[in-house]
Amino acid sequence: MDTALEALFRSYVLSATYMTDDELDGDTESPTGVFARITIGESDIDGILAECEDVTSAYGVPDRGDIVGHFLVRLSDQGIISIHQYATRDALDKDYTALAEEYSGWLDS
Repeated sequence: MDTALEALFRSYVLSATYMTDDELDGDTESPTGVFARITIGESDIDGILAECEDVTSAYGVPDRGDIVGHFLVRLSDQGIISIHQYATRDALDKDYTALAEEYSGWLDS
């Protein structure tokens, strides 16, 4: 069972309400899985929590401090979620770009 933070990020990524094409990529059938880069500021939290109210009512609300930051979220073909937090957007972008290149190579093979 997901933690409150995992459930929130899973809902956030799968709903794609806040995601653009350059922030969400991959496929659960690929080695990379589905992956998303997410930057959440303090001013974004209330909107996200309102959008994901069904999730927070079932799992609880994560600590607000845990939601703010730069994250790479991955979903595997088995539904396993991994969340990696980064100190900077540049570090996040570097890892996201590497995954996008790996995924593109998989598509081309």
